[in-house]
Order: sequence, then C-alpha cells, then structure tokens
Amino acid sequence: MAKPQRVLLTTSREPTQSIRTLCRELSLTLPNVIRINRGKLNFEGILEEALKLNAEKIVVVNRWKEGFAKIEFFEVKQEERKSFSPTVYVHSVRLRKDFENQISKGRKTMSVAIAIPSKETFGLKAFENLISNLFNIHVLSIEEAINDYDAIMKFFVDLSDQVIVTFEILPEMIEVGPQMKLPYLVW
Repeated sequence: MAKPQRVLLTTSREPTQSIRTLCRELSLTLPNVIRINRGKLNFEGILEEALKLNAEKIVVVNRWKEGFAKIEFFEVKQEERKSFSPTVYVHSVRLRKDFENQISKGRKTMSVAIAIPSKETFGLKAFENLISNLFNIHVLSIEEAINDYDAIMKFFVDLSDQVIVTFEILPEMIEVGPQMKLPYLVW
C-alpha cells in the first residue's frame, strides 16, 4: 500500500494568534498534516524541515492586510520549491471554539472526506480537486463517508459569491469548524 503524502503546514513570520490557532486546528482536522512553528526560519529552513519530515507539499498561511490570511501552496522537489495555484485569500474564520457544538480540545480527526457538492459551481470543482489531491482526501457522497470517516469537509458558495469551507463531524453531521470564508482564489 502506498504511503500517504505528508503536508508541512506553517505560518508567515510573526503570525497573529488567530493564524496560529487556525493552523493548529487545520493540523488537527486534516490527515497527514505536520505543523511546525516557523519562528525565524527562512523559506530554505522550511524546505529543509519538509525534506527531513518527508513532506511532499508545503502550505504557508500568511498575514493579509485586507482580511484574515493568505494561503500559498508549494511543492517540494529535491532541494527547491515550486509554488502552485491557487493562492487562497481568507476573509474570515470561525474556529472550533466559536461553534455551539464543540468537540474536545485537541481531538485529532483521523479520517476526512470531501462531500460531493449538491450543486456544481464554476471554479469550485477545480479547488475541491486541488484540496483532494494536496491532502489525499477522497471525494465521496455523505452516505458513502458516514460509516468510514470521522469528518466531512464541505465546499459551497454563499450569496455574496464567497467560497465557504467547513467541517462536520460524522455521523452526527454537526458543524464543528474551522469554517473559512474565501473571497478570492487566484489561479
């Protein structure tokens, strides 16, 4: 059986507390994610860490002056990095603590599936496929996922044309976060 690819998750230098919390929650929610604190590491240092940890991809959550954060994706190729699209701009985030139905602090989700959307939206399918490939997450119907997965990741577009990404625990189908509003996906 093929070993699942690992993804290194880190922040920009001097991240806000909210960005640190988002990274911690994403590392608890998404499988095969290894979170490191960036500290004073330059990108070459992050690349070295990725190589040590056998991570094939790097996700960097940066500060964004007009919103909450900007997320960039990189592929690790020997001793160099290659960025790939899209750059994701995050307008706002609801963290686990912001939801009425909270799951226990520090609870790691062992398996996640992406829900097949009820309505196809232009561009959203490509983003779902990227996330599916990046984190090695299967795209399934909720009925298929309910017995074999801990959580389901959902993508949809709200009335203001922002992409919403959220997580629900299974089998209860209770939204637990994090929930991100993405006004821009720059391809």
